[in-house]
Formats: sequence, structure tokens, C-alpha cells
Amino acid sequence: MTPQLFDMKCFYFLLFVILTITPAAKSHPLRAPGSFVDVPQYNGALLPFSDSLEYRIIPGTDQSYGYDIFLKGKLLIHQPSIPCIPGIKGFAKKEFAAKAAKLVIGKIRKGVMPPTITVEEMKRSGIVI
Repeated sequence: MTPQLFDMKCFYFLLFVILTITPAAKSHPLRAPGSFVDVPQYNGALLPFSDSLEYRIIPGTDQSYGYDIFLKGKLLIHQPSIPCIPGIKGFAKKEFAAKAAKLVIGKIRKGVMPPTITVEEMKRSGIVI
């Protein structure tokens, strides 16, 4: 086999590998903390699945807490830290994480996507940051 023929075969093989792997990588993006999956909506409101939203308090860093929100048993939001401040600091108490999760669930039920919460909303709800 000549060197040119070998180089062409390598080129086409690499091109084939790149073209077959790239679409697969795009279809399964990595999910960052605080991210959410696409939720079916109708006129801006969540479809009749909103009664199957639930949350669980999860451990965060340095003896703090976060929350996971589930829709029909599937993870919708993973939030190990306080959502409206930079960094990885979690809530100091489980009750604060639960109040924040309930705020987010309320926004999801109203069709607000993404269901972000602000520092002011948390303070009004009695959540200490």
C-alpha cells in the first residue's frame, strides 16, 4: 500500500468517526447543577402533570442543604446550592431549602420557565441566605 493511499484511508476513517460521534454528543448534553429539562407546556402553563411535582432535600457542601424537584418521579431540577447567589453555598437549614423548593414548584405550576427565584422572593418567604 502506498503512503498516499494509506493517508487517504486514515483521513476518510477519521472523517467518518467525527461525523458519527458529533450528532450523538449533541443529543446528550451534560446537565449543570440548577439546570432543568424541557417540560411540556400548554399556553404557558404546565400540562396536567403539575400535581405530580415533588421535592426532596439533599445534602450540600459543608453541612448545608439543597433540593431536587421531580416531575412524575423523574428528576427535573437538581439544585445543591442557593440558586440566586454565586458559588456553591447551600442553605443553612433544611427548612430554608424546602421553602425555596416550594417557591420553584409554585413557579413551575404557573408555567414560569425557567423557574428562577430572586433574593427578594426568598427574603419575603423567610429564607435566610
